[in-house]
Amino acid sequence: MYIHMYNMAEVDKMEIEELLENKISKQVQTKLVIISSIFWSLVAAGVMVLSLTLSKIATAYGIEPTKASLIASFTFFGMLTGALLAGNIADIIGRKPLIGILVTIVSIFSALTGLKLNFTTLLIIRFIAGFGLGGLLPVVNAYLAEFSPRFVRGTLLVILEGSWAVGSIIIGIVAITIGKDNYSITYFVFALGLLTLILLKFIPESIKFLLKKGCEEEARKNLKLLGINYEGPIEISKEPALKVPVLNLFREKYLLITLMIWYVWFAISFSYYAFFTWLPKVISSMINTQITKSIEYTFTLLVMQLPGYLIGAYLIEAIGRKKSLFISLLGTAIMAFFFASSKTANQILLNGSLLTIFCMSAWGIIYAYTPELYPTEFRATANGSAGALARVAGILAPIFISMHFKSISTAIYTLSVILVIGGILVLIIGKETKGKSIG
Repeated sequence: MYIHMYNMAEVDKMEIEELLENKISKQVQTKLVIISSIFWSLVAAGVMVLSLTLSKIATAYGIEPTKASLIASFTFFGMLTGALLAGNIADIIGRKPLIGILVTIVSIFSALTGLKLNFTTLLIIRFIAGFGLGGLLPVVNAYLAEFSPRFVRGTLLVILEGSWAVGSIIIGIVAITIGKDNYSITYFVFALGLLTLILLKFIPESIKFLLKKGCEEEARKNLKLLGINYEGPIEISKEPALKVPVLNLFREKYLLITLMIWYVWFAISFSYYAFFTWLPKVISSMINTQITKSIEYTFTLLVMQLPGYLIGAYLIEAIGRKKSLFISLLGTAIMAFFFASSKTANQILLNGSLLTIFCMSAWGIIYAYTPELYPTEFRATANGSAGALARVAGILAPIFISMHFKSISTAIYTLSVILVIGGILVLIIGKETKGKSIG
């Protein structure tokens, strides 16, 4: 592998942004993206497994859909807690050690879900698993953002988010093959996630985080993991941060941006989880088909997430963050309207596929856009707070849909309105960050 060795004889002083952007080889950059994406895929599998097993769990426990929704809601409540706390913790102890802790939680407690337990214990396990899932997303997102060159940062972060589709597809294959007759097997597979902890040996701590904390020598050691042997002075801009990290998001400079970002995250997440959490049940209620067949349709739509992310990865650099996010939100709103009007299996697959593509494009773009709007001092906190709003939506969405199985069209039309409002807010309040440095 090509290693770029850079020493102080070349320059007297180097800004860390320039050092990271210009001196990391493509091979190392690819390694960071791949490893980050593996962790991201684990989260995707941990969340989307509910779509493929919730109906079966309800049958196994002999409970009604509304009560079964508590399984998803407790998972999302755990994700909310994880998102709220993990960002703050990552801004204190670092990105890398926290990733290891959260991966361990996700792997163990997702696997425990497969055990036949009493319902209360199951809900507690899902809450803890959710804590790991919700915490891992903003931390990994902030981590990769702090290594990504400005001119391809949007694409790389959407590729990261695109690995959500990979994780969804993998767990989908498991669910419809070896886990088809026993949903527990699908959950036991998550124990393999512990093997991904080995990957932490091959990635450095965030250099920007270490420098912001004044750990310059530790930063230099971690630079060597990137193939950069630099001993000269390193400059890094610092933005004064308040002692309570989350309060930084409400300073005059960030207030409107924060409110806009929070709403859009809520809107996308509410629509996504309302659509996918009970999707097999929704499809069967729309066209009167068996749950087994509906799960196959659901898997098809999970596969369609991948082209959605690829389109988002192209648009974000081609036309910028604001325009691409607006188009994706509006497209999702329009296709939600058509999906709700579907009368046949073919219409459901076509409209559902297009809805999924637009929605995943929006997801990928918002994940890339958010960390660009905030400085390193509280970037993980900002990501975590936005993720927390998404988890609130995740808690409410399954319950919302389960209460509207007899009027599913009206429920989905409501999602369209929520998404249109989000698109308008992006156009009015959003700032374009394409090609700009992040502090």
